[in-house]
Amino acid sequence: MEHHKTDVAVVGAGVVGLAIARALLKRGREVTLLEAQSAPACETSSRNSGVIHAGIYYPKDSLKAQLCIRGKPLLYDYCRERGVTAKMTGKLIVAEDTEEAHKLTEYHHKGRANGNHDLRIIKSEEIRELEPNILGHAALLSPSTGVLDVYEFARCLEADIINLGGEIIYNTQVTGIAEKAGEFTLTHKSDRSFRLKPRLIVNACGHHAHRLARQLMGERAPLPPQFYAKGHYYKLRGPSPFKKLIYPLPSFSGLGIHATTDTSGVVRFGPDVTWVEKLDYDFDSTIKGKFVKAIERYYPLLNPDDLHEDYCGVRPKIADASSRAADFHIQVVNGNRKSGLVNLMGIESPGLTSVFAIAEHVVRAIS
Repeated sequence: MEHHKTDVAVVGAGVVGLAIARALLKRGREVTLLEAQSAPACETSSRNSGVIHAGIYYPKDSLKAQLCIRGKPLLYDYCRERGVTAKMTGKLIVAEDTEEAHKLTEYHHKGRANGNHDLRIIKSEEIRELEPNILGHAALLSPSTGVLDVYEFARCLEADIINLGGEIIYNTQVTGIAEKAGEFTLTHKSDRSFRLKPRLIVNACGHHAHRLARQLMGERAPLPPQFYAKGHYYKLRGPSPFKKLIYPLPSFSGLGIHATTDTSGVVRFGPDVTWVEKLDYDFDSTIKGKFVKAIERYYPLLNPDDLHEDYCGVRPKIADASSRAADFHIQVVNGNRKSGLVNLMGIESPGLTSVFAIAEHVVRAIS
């Protein structure tokens, strides 16, 4: 078996792993990126709404707030420079009645406290001017929210890594991590026969991050709990009836069943929140009525026959339905500035928006 030494092994080629690998290469580190799938961004990264968030919902000074606010302009700049399709569409968070309108004020204040100063509460008359098909008592307007083509973005990051001299090995599932005398050994399932020996491991493999961390740190290691929140998406037949992204007020476990018009003009509604025990991407056809009821609250002209099943995603949660939303968990273990382990867990929304800021955060932690 070939013993392949590298400076850094990044496990997981979602957008977070790709961005971290790119950032480390730009700092002169030798990086090998390992991915179980045959292409980048095949799981959590590509099974979401593709939204560039503005930093409205998150507690002040949380990692989610800081990294979203920092990451948003970096992401827009990168898309513009590299020709990745992205649109600053704007977004409305719609309140159905007076009671919900009071909650909008809370989100307005929270967003401004996070550094998002372009937010504005609008009344029903302006809602109709901006979005004639939307029904609402009031709404919070976020002009800087947008969407991007995740596939194009991931492929550009992949090209950056290769051009910077990094190595990406697909179809390689990391099955074990061991440490001896300050050196790690990774074992894997792959067509290639090799054993990787890095000084630093970045564990960015999403739903599988807990398993890898436990193998190295033990069952009693201080890791957050792990939960799976499945979300379904329906696609709307025909042209988009909206100019902006349309959101209801968020629920306890998610942002609500919202309407997203992607960069090609396709409208999707979702996701819902269905708690599952394991990764499961099968579509539950019995939930359409729940979707119709939720959508009609802000889009009463919906024809249910125009809704068609699209896909499911599973969010890597570290808080369950009984807990408030958890912050990103970015943990450096056994670090001495050059070697060690970095675990990234609970990187759900706004993870896509925050990728470049997350990468900066990790680089600072181990530099």
